[in-house]
Amino acid sequence: MLFTSGPRDVQAEPIAGDAARAEDIAEAMDGAWTGRSAGACKESGGSHDGDGPAGGGFGYLLAPAAAPRPDPEAPRRLDALAVAMAEVECAQDEAMSDLPLAMQQLLRFVANDLAAPAWRTQQAGLDADAAAAPLPRETVETQLANLKSGGLRLESLYDCDLLPGPLGDKLRRLMREPGANARLRLDRAWPDGRRGAALPRDRGADLLRLGRLIGDDPDACVTEAELSALPPALRARVMQGEAPNRALAVTGEGRNDKSLPQSQFHVALIRVHNRAVDLLADEAGRAPESLFDDSRRLLRLHLQWLVLHRLLPRICDPVALGRVRRACAPIYAEFRADLAGAAVPGGPLPAPLEFVFAAGRLHATMIPGACELNAVHGAPGGAPAPLALMARPPAGLGRPERLPDSLVLDWARWTRPDGPGRARCIDTFLAPTGDADAAPAMLGFARAALRRGWALSLPSGQSAAAAVNAVYEDLVRPLREAELTAGHTGEAVRDGLAEETPLWFYLLKEAEVQHGGRRLGQLGSVLVAETLIGAMVQDRDSVWHARGRSGGPWSPDQGLTLPGGPIEDLHDLMRAAELV
Repeated sequence: MLFTSGPRDVQAEPIAGDAARAEDIAEAMDGAWTGRSAGACKESGGSHDGDGPAGGGFGYLLAPAAAPRPDPEAPRRLDALAVAMAEVECAQDEAMSDLPLAMQQLLRFVANDLAAPAWRTQQAGLDADAAAAPLPRETVETQLANLKSGGLRLESLYDCDLLPGPLGDKLRRLMREPGANARLRLDRAWPDGRRGAALPRDRGADLLRLGRLIGDDPDACVTEAELSALPPALRARVMQGEAPNRALAVTGEGRNDKSLPQSQFHVALIRVHNRAVDLLADEAGRAPESLFDDSRRLLRLHLQWLVLHRLLPRICDPVALGRVRRACAPIYAEFRADLAGAAVPGGPLPAPLEFVFAAGRLHATMIPGACELNAVHGAPGGAPAPLALMARPPAGLGRPERLPDSLVLDWARWTRPDGPGRARCIDTFLAPTGDADAAPAMLGFARAALRRGWALSLPSGQSAAAAVNAVYEDLVRPLREAELTAGHTGEAVRDGLAEETPLWFYLLKEAEVQHGGRRLGQLGSVLVAETLIGAMVQDRDSVWHARGRSGGPWSPDQGLTLPGGPIEDLHDLMRAAELV
């Protein structure tokens, strides 16, 4: 039985419960693989070269850190640790942080926008999951492709990952609003008689769905004949039997539609882009393409500023974050130089495997078992929505292809620090409070995360800490064995994992020990900050290098001019989207 998403998933023992729902939840949480090989993009006419790096490629940020040693008992030990993480439920009052859930959604969006891992060939992925020992790092770096460019450049909004080749180019064109080509299209929510949130005037509250684009005019639509003529592998991606899957989201990041809140976050960013277009259009003589490019640049600056000045200070250890910022992320700079050599300015950036498969995946542990989506799915008007509902995409709800009104997210609940939409702590308790049906998915997710990190030769937490301290002297205090083996996972860690602890688990435990789960520990903070700040430092078009009108650093008051003030937090972002 499979519990996680991706073309080659980790096998897990059958567990009682709703297996289909467990797979849905695990797939929504996972977000690690695109679900196709990079080689398939080339074979079907896409832009990614199956023989060279796709996007910015992958590498080991902490290359000097030792790879895990072969251990025939490792799969059993890792599975036992996953069971220990998923079988004990943390008390509700201890499980919740003071971090608004919108921050967790921003972290997830950033992780997906930086990297979309895909094996270059199907066989490479099969070998990875069947490996009896960690893959050689050289094999991972050459066989694992990144379908993104490795920087926070909002490819998730502006690209189209549904299909490669000419039909993908056509879909990208159709993602623009007819008659207003600088704007991006959205779908209207479907009125189901239960309005859970205040809808915007235009009712644009759902991602553009493939069904909206299907028609008979080959210039203005995608025809069923075009979809039916695709090669079998691509046809399976967009068809359900002989009919098109009309509920598929047409976006630059299909993984964002695996989660209802993430899909709604994606909608909000599109709405901010369109708001920027409308405000800039007041300037006379602006061509649509110029409006589109300027709006894209503004949104990119605003989002990167929020990451740099709001997200990182909230989730990172302040001392570790300060050291990385002052030093301008030197570990990432060396990492890029080693992998890319004389990189082309503005070109792709490499993505650190330690971030993509460990530090950047901590957002999945921050999802509460149940949460108030809106007045329908939330107190006092109704019961909070369970994790199973939040994790399942609109296409899986047994509804028409569009999102129903009752599931439109009320962002006012998710953006205020004192609001009901709060994230869980970052810790080693994965059993979701309030939704027992989700337990099998959490177990499957943990198994996949632990096995994947081992198979991809990620360094242990101890090796990673030593490598960081070689650059930032005495910044990271390695966790003691007594700390690693304390609590509900202690017995599993003592079984051969105390000296070389899997990186993903180590970072969760570090956050739990050093900050009570309210923020990342020292090592986790360095990995996240080095990756995100490093990508901005190395991108000359990022907010790190942008200057305002007075010549100083760019700030939100240099961006979108809105009633009520500039975009200085996520509540302001949703206000700009006209969703609060």
